[in-house]
Amino acid sequence: MIPRPASSVFLLALAALPAQDLRHAVATADLVAVATHVGVRPIGTLHVLHRLRVGSTLAGPAHAEVSVVQVKGVAWHNQPVPAELRLYCLEDWSRQAEAAGLPPAQGPYFRMKGHPGSNPRVEGDPAEAAVVRLARLVRARVGGAKAGDVLAPLCDLAMRGTKEARTEAVRVLDEDSALREALNRFQLSDLLLRAVGETDDLAYKIALAELLAARRVDGLVDGLCLSLAQMPDPLLARAIGRIARHLHGEQATDLLAPHILKARNQELRGLFVLALGATETESALQALLRMRSESPDDPRVAEALRWHGAPQALEATASRPATRPR
Repeated sequence: MIPRPASSVFLLALAALPAQDLRHAVATADLVAVATHVGVRPIGTLHVLHRLRVGSTLAGPAHAEVSVVQVKGVAWHNQPVPAELRLYCLEDWSRQAEAAGLPPAQGPYFRMKGHPGSNPRVEGDPAEAAVVRLARLVRARVGGAKAGDVLAPLCDLAMRGTKEARTEAVRVLDEDSALREALNRFQLSDLLLRAVGETDDLAYKIALAELLAARRVDGLVDGLCLSLAQMPDPLLARAIGRIARHLHGEQATDLLAPHILKARNQELRGLFVLALGATETESALQALLRMRSESPDDPRVAEALRWHGAPQALEATASRPATRPR
């Protein structure tokens, strides 16, 4: 089973982004298969059976067709999509089906894993689809494949995979310490260039940044700061601040201060101020308190103090200082 990340616990920058968890569904499923939904029928008053025709089995027992059980009145995180070729991550439901009296002829019975993003569409050649390649690599690693055997193809997916696969591939590299530490300087350099240059997919950019932060790659914070103008998003600012703290501690303030001073407009300056607050360092607190005294009406400074979260920071935002009479 792929472990939950230890290296990225300090960040949590993706908390407000849609979560994707395909890799963990693949790692823990009893059956991983590329299949097409070919029919649905009710069984009694409590169950609905979705019939899947299996095109290829990546892990688990091979079957030509399987039934996915839906219990009426129970909310599903995932549900089969009619007539589409998709990757399915299924857990065995045979004992529950027997207890419920479901007909053996319609078996074997499974339930879909509830992980977000764990039922992606398979585009093009199923054997070469990025999500299928990712699933094979994850299962190979779970099955004991050496880091060196899966590292290069995972890096390729992380750099050139589809949107569904590339962020997941980055997360696999980040969460597996052996894979993460096996990345060589050329691979790290390519990943850094991609992290800095990415301007469309925020989740992917932050995932790359977290991986590189875990490897303590030089120049990461400055590179991300330069790219903030092309992707002016508060979530990226939060990630930059937390990465700066992780890599540079109290010196993060000195690293971010020039970017605040050189910001070409107020929006960008405000984002760098937010990044400063996200560091939660003592030096950042003192810098923000000075900004607050100089610009008591600046909403970004107030927000950055709230992001910082120290009692003194929150106290400074509780009430505005009285305005001197003219």
